[in-house]
Amino acid sequence: MLKSNGYTVMRFWEHDIKNSLHTCVNQIQLFIEAAARIKIPEYDSTNNNII
Repeated sequence: MLKSNGYTVMRFWEHDIKNSLHTCVNQIQLFIEAAARIKIPEYDSTNNNII
């Protein structure tokens, strides 16, 4: 449901956040930086197409 509404879902295990918060935050930061450089395809749930 989130993806069909245009959200990007990133999952992190609780123990990964507790033991390696910096790594989790870095993953999010890398995604944001990549998204700023390129257009991430969007999903049109009405037509089941990637835009």
